[in-house]
Amino acid sequence: MQAKGLHLLKAAKAQANRSRLAAAQAGYAALKSKTTATLRDVSAEEARLFLEKASNDRRFTLAARNLGELSDTEAIALYTQLKSLLESTRDGDDK
Repeated sequence: MQAKGLHLLKAAKAQANRSRLAAAQAGYAALKSKTTATLRDVSAEEARLFLEKASNDRRFTLAARNLGELSDTEAIALYTQLKSLLESTRDGDDK
C-alpha cells in the first residue's frame, strides 16, 4: 500500500516537473519571438528625434543629459533602452 502511494507521488511530481518545463519553454519561445527595436532598426537621426521627444515626456528623466553630445552609437543604444522599457511597461499593462 505504501509503495503504491510513493509511486503515485513520484508520478505526480514528474508530471508537475513536465508541466513547469513546458510552461518555461513556452514563455521563452514567446519572449524570443517578440519583436524589439535593435540597433539595426533605427538610424541615429531617428533615435535623436525620439530622444528629443522623450526628453519632454514625464516618464523619462533625460533632462540632465545633453542629448546633442551623444555619439550615434550612444543615441541608438539609449533609444533601444527606452523602447525596450516602453514595450515592457506596455506588456505589463496587458496582464
